[in-house]
Amino acid sequence: MNRRTREARLAIMAIMAIMAIMAIMAILLLVLGSISFAQTASPCMAEKAQQDERTYQSCLRMYTSQKIFQSPYVMAVYATKGPHTALGTGVVANINGAEYVITNNHVIEGADDIFLQFSHADKQIYTARVIGRDPAADLALLIAPVLSRGIGTVLFGRSPRLGEEVYALGYPHDMRSVTFGFINALETRSWLYFLMQAPINPGNSGGPLFNANHELIGFNTVIIPGATMGFAISIKYARQILSRLTREQLVEHGDVGFDFADTWRMLPPFFAKHSLSFPPAEQGIMVVRIDPASHAAKNGIKIGDLIVALNGAAIMNAEDLDRNVFLHYRPGDEIVLTTKRGAQMFERRIKLMAYASPFAGAQ
Repeated sequence: MNRRTREARLAIMAIMAIMAIMAIMAILLLVLGSISFAQTASPCMAEKAQQDERTYQSCLRMYTSQKIFQSPYVMAVYATKGPHTALGTGVVANINGAEYVITNNHVIEGADDIFLQFSHADKQIYTARVIGRDPAADLALLIAPVLSRGIGTVLFGRSPRLGEEVYALGYPHDMRSVTFGFINALETRSWLYFLMQAPINPGNSGGPLFNANHELIGFNTVIIPGATMGFAISIKYARQILSRLTREQLVEHGDVGFDFADTWRMLPPFFAKHSLSFPPAEQGIMVVRIDPASHAAKNGIKIGDLIVALNGAAIMNAEDLDRNVFLHYRPGDEIVLTTKRGAQMFERRIKLMAYASPFAGAQ
């Protein structure tokens, strides 16, 4: 056997050995994955075997609720404000490579001191302080020495979906609890929020809203009195704001200084009240109320004007305009709005005001 033949055989044998090792590793991963899946699914396998779908789904929800209830990175937030103490909920998250506690701004705003408690069984109270807050979006970031102990962090999920199951974890009335429900409407009242039918109460504010995969998809924010529904801040937009909160002590958002709406949503009484023709000759984004102290009012924008473009770029609808200004501009920034009144077009340069939260005073 010559040298070249021996080298060729050795090369073939090496390749076959590598392929054998890869095959063994693949089998091991498959087996381990099957075991992991079986362990996860096993609590409800008896119900599934009986082909009782309703009982099976109830079992899955119970099992998911138990897992979420045990989340180690969710805590009660106590904010002392003079003789009073505000109660909310917080969740630990990794943002830009560091760990923070996320909660609602209205829980900690004006606080003299802030304390955290991860569970009543723990019997330990930890101090925290604010590093960034956003009153308009009702979000705040806290830091605390206890986070260095490796408590763990929540897993961010995808955007919420209409009709999906949700689980609200928090400390309503200072009692750790988890409630179950569904998402009823997306981007309602404001594109920043969605409506969900999971009961929340005072103390839930700032707490996480999970999907069935134990992923964070929103923050419980506003209670609807007398109803088993509430509003949550969508993770879709919250993540952009949270990143700013790590760099800015106070995050503010721009506001054009007037209210506007899509004409197709507007009712005839509005047009009659302002002596405008109905139906309107042209569909679009219409100015419906204006702050007389705003720069927009001083620069000639009036009720009934149509907003056509922002800084030369066409605007599709009212939500698009509001979201664009809120996320990308700050108070004091100047923008150019292209407006239309009848057949006339105008370029209006305006200075932005500060955006006020639509849920100011939330509990």
